[in-house]
Order: sequence, then structure tokens, then C-alpha cells
Amino acid sequence: MKDLIKAQLYQLRKSRLIIIVFIAVLLLQFTNLIGEISYSGNGLYASTYIAGMSQDMIFFSLFFPIVFTGLVCGGDFLDRTANYELMSGHTRRQIYFCRAIISLVGGAVGTLIIITAPVVVLSVVYGWGTDISVKEAVIRYALMILPILRIICECVFFTYVVKNPYLTMASSYIVYVLSLSYGELFSKNASVFLGITTIMKLTKYESWSTYTLDNTVDMIKVYEATLSAGDILSVIFASVMIGGLFLFTGYRYFHEDDLN
Repeated sequence: MKDLIKAQLYQLRKSRLIIIVFIAVLLLQFTNLIGEISYSGNGLYASTYIAGMSQDMIFFSLFFPIVFTGLVCGGDFLDRTANYELMSGHTRRQIYFCRAIISLVGGAVGTLIIITAPVVVLSVVYGWGTDISVKEAVIRYALMILPILRIICECVFFTYVVKNPYLTMASSYIVYVLSLSYGELFSKNASVFLGITTIMKLTKYESWSTYTLDNTVDMIKVYEATLSAGDILSVIFASVMIGGLFLFTGYRYFHEDDLN
């Protein structure tokens, strides 16, 4: 399987679409971030961005792992490369999990870079701030890896069923439209039932606002960033179980498929 992974990585290095999508999504994140900084007038702390605005901007990043997975798992169906790999002695298990591993690692790492890049820049330029602690933010971002991996597993399954990378890529647009159209609904009913709602749950910070008695300062907003043990366990359990189920089901489907 090592040879398959090397061949896939070599092929991906020549893929301009992945680079274009990654740069485009990253630029989109920073374009929106610049708008938020301009709106605030006095700069923007990293903790303020995470607590108040990351939920609205997080779904831009989901374009990348879905497109990445579609290309890794579905690109070979267009030119029948998978058939050549089978004829050269590789098993379907090796072929499937080679692409699944690359999709999971590459998709998750790329998405985390896109998500955390604005936070790093804000921390350097304006500082961290006091809205939430670094520890609380790190815990939430670490947990966010799990629903991202879960979404990638679902995309792996979907790609092997439809055998077309472009249909998988189109689903990224559907995810984006749903997040815009029903983002408020997802936010109010954030649960671990879906990958999207799990991410909404992890990026939602309860807040309370107040003013001083003489109203001589701006509104003071306090955020609650602590997650309960039940929330953490439910995110871990649901992401691992559902992601693993889709990954295994995709393998069984590919194992029995005639590849016509």
C-alpha cells in the first residue's frame, strides 16, 4: 500500500484544482475577516473572533475537504486507473484504504489550516483578548477535527457509490447553501446527529450582554465556552461511530462492486 500512497501523492502534486480551491477558500476566509475588522473599527481580538464570528465563517472551510476527497477517491473512476491497479496485483482493500487515509489526513490538515489561519493572524496582530481562554478554544478546535473526519468519511462513501468526483464536489455547494439557509436553525438545534450540526455545536458560544450603570462604556459581553463532559463524549462517540460506519460501508460496497 506504500507504493499506492506514493503514487497518489505524486498525482495530487500535479492537481491544480486542489491548490486553487485551497487558496480560494483561504482568501475567502481572510476577505470576510478583513470586513469584520473594518466593521469593528478598533481591531479584533482572536478570542472575540472565535466566540462571535467563527460560526458564520467556518463553513467556507468545508469546501476544501469535500473537493479534496472527491478528487482523491473519485478521480481514478474517470480514467479507470483503479482497474489498472487491480490488474497489477493490488487488492481492493489496499486501493480503498490508501485513498481513504489520504483523504482523511489531507482533508483534515488542510481544513484545520484554513480554520486556524485567521486566528493565528489575529493573535499576532491584535492579541488574544479575554472573551474566551486559549485552553477552551484549543479543546473546541481539537474536537472539531472529529466531525470534519466524519464528513470526509461520508464523502468517501458517497464518492465510491456515485463513481464521480464532480458529484461529490457539487455536494460541497449544497452543504454551503444549507449552512447559509438553515444556519440559524442548525444553531438552535445543534446536536451530534449530523456533521454540520456537530460543528455548529462546537462553534456556538452562549453569551450574555450588559452595560455599566452609567452606560459610559460599550456593551460588555460575556461568553460561556466550557463544554460539559456529556457534550464532549457525545461528539467523540457520534463522530467515531458514524464516521466508521460510513467508511466500512464504503469499503464493503467497493469490495463487491463490479466497477462497470
